[in-house]
Amino acid sequence: MGTTTIKKRRRGSHKNRQRSSSLSNYSRKTRKNYSRETTRILMDWYLRYGGKTPEPKHKEELAKKANKSHVQISTWFQNARRRHHSKLILYQKLNKEYPDEVYDFDTYEKFRLNKKSFTHTNSKKKSISMDNEEEEEDDEEQSDDDN
Repeated sequence: MGTTTIKKRRRGSHKNRQRSSSLSNYSRKTRKNYSRETTRILMDWYLRYGGKTPEPKHKEELAKKANKSHVQISTWFQNARRRHHSKLILYQKLNKEYPDEVYDFDTYEKFRLNKKSFTHTNSKKKSISMDNEEEEEDDEEQSDDDN
């Protein structure tokens, strides 16, 4: 008996490419991001209310402001809780530390962009100064023991 070789067709073969190009004549729905204004409206509400789901009456108000449907607003908030949790935590922290400077989404963004290096170096300085204080306390305890 002779062995037969089976040729496997590759996914990107010439015939498949021709078929897929003929399918491109059909219109496909493509997902588009919301406008900056819509995102600003929704993110502002999300941050101000601590990531909570809006009540139906608030969803209707947001839907009118953002020119979206009630279902789209609900979906956006479901996704936002998953995608923007760290942004919410940072907003809450900055709002607590700088309430006059960070009080909505716009001020949060401005503060974050302008003070980014400040917040990172500030947190490092705090940890460094805390370490130094601990070392100074240890030195004081040792000098007390010597006396």
